[in-house]
Order: sequence, then C-alpha cells, then structure tokens
Amino acid sequence: MSIARPGESLRARQALELVGRACWKMLQIDTNLLVKTVHRIREGLEVAKSDLSLFSDKSADKGIRFWIGQLAPELERLDLRQSAKKLAYIDKSLASSISTPTDGYARFISQQIEDFRERLFDELEDRKIYCLSGKQSDYLTNAVHGFGPEVAAAFPSVEYDLEEAAKTLSFERGTATVFHLMRAMDIALTALGEKLSATVRDKDGKPLVWGKIIANCRGKIEAMPDDDVKDAWDSAMSLLFHVKEVWRNTTMHPMQKYTVEEATEVFEACRAFMRRLAPLV
Repeated sequence: MSIARPGESLRARQALELVGRACWKMLQIDTNLLVKTVHRIREGLEVAKSDLSLFSDKSADKGIRFWIGQLAPELERLDLRQSAKKLAYIDKSLASSISTPTDGYARFISQQIEDFRERLFDELEDRKIYCLSGKQSDYLTNAVHGFGPEVAAAFPSVEYDLEEAAKTLSFERGTATVFHLMRAMDIALTALGEKLSATVRDKDGKPLVWGKIIANCRGKIEAMPDDDVKDAWDSAMSLLFHVKEVWRNTTMHPMQKYTVEEATEVFEACRAFMRRLAPLV
C-alpha cells in the first residue's frame, strides 16, 4: 500500500509508507502490532529527520498526521486516555509548526513521539489483550453473517443468540456456545412447525418438546407428494434430527459441559440445518 502524494520525494515516500504500513496494521488491535507501530513511527521520523526539507514542505508532517488520525480512535476504543491525549498534542504541534523547521523542531517532535511510546507502554500494563487464532477471529468477526444472509432474513429474532454463540465460541466458551445455539434452534424449530401447520404448542400454549414437534412435522412431510419439495424438507429434517439426537437431549442438564471441539461441531450442525431450513420457511 502506498500513501505517497504526487510530487513527494523518494525519501518522503519511504518515511510515510513506513509509518503507514505499521499504523494500518495497528487497527487490528493486537499488542504486538501496537508496540511495533510505535517503533515504526519513530523509525519513519528518523528518516525524515535526515532531510529537513521534508519538514519544510510538510510532507512528513502530513503523512504522520494522516496516520495519527487513523490511530487515535483505536486508542480511544482501548480506553488509553493518556496516550490519546499525548497523540492529540503531537498532532496539534505538527499542525501548527513553523514553515522553516530546524534541528530543534525535529528533536522536539522526536521527543514527543518517544514520550507517547513510553506513555503507551505504561497504560498497556493495565490492559489484557487476547490473541485469537484465524478460525477464532472468523467466528468473532462474522458472527450472524457466518450463518448466511438467508438465515438472518428468515429468522431475525435469533440474531442475538447466533451472535453470542459465535462470540463465545471464538473465546472457547463451549458450554455457553451450545446454550445460545439451542435457544436459536428453539425458534427455528417453531418456525418449521408453523410453516408445515404442525402442532408446536400444547393446549396451554407452552412449546412442545423437540421430539413431539419433530414427530408432528414428520407426519406433515410424509403426506406430501414425492417431489423436490418433499426432498428438501426431508433433507432439513435429517439435519434437525442429527442436532436433536446428538446434542439437545443433554444440553440443558446443569452438569453438562461442552468442550471447544464439541461446541464447534454443534455450531456447524446448527448452521447446516438453519441454512437448509431458511429458504423453506
């Protein structure tokens, strides 16, 4: 990625790209990248200091200020208030600097960035930043969308539980993941029964247990003509039966626990069922 502006010298581009690449990575909120970014900003400034003309045409200042603008919201998001204040001071200093810079000016900016780095390190000692694997990150960032737009459109009321299931799975809270998935599955199963005009509640209006709802739905499907529509419903019911038999019967037991591997399997099973069901309801 290049952040050079038209007319900038090679030295300026090197300095700005060094700062730019590091600050862009910092937006991912990773401790290692956070520390590296501050070092990269310092290194980029050193390149600019070797040629004061880069300050006189403001190219170095503009580049650093541009990436400060990208970095500042992330500091706020991490509640690094003192670091954010120092960064704002540096930005203000760069914005109001003299048109003909001196060695003293370059040293001043350099010291301010060094102060910012030390302040950042101090504040980070009071923070815990967890690193997620690629798969964990996918669950966290995709959340509801990981089930597909069809599922979100067909079952809008399950959005919260699907999102929480994905988030808890990304942080390896297996039992919590399955709990939220089962809540979402209750809603999906009710929608399935209602679509088939099958009984899903008892005479008092309380939801029937899964086994009875599945049996009632199965009867409706068996009465359908043998065609592609029936095949689609049969496929959805097979996926539902798998979820019910393997997971549902023991999930709500207070002593039941689920490992990350087990929770991942039920997550994928529920996703397969809801994706298959969505276009049918």
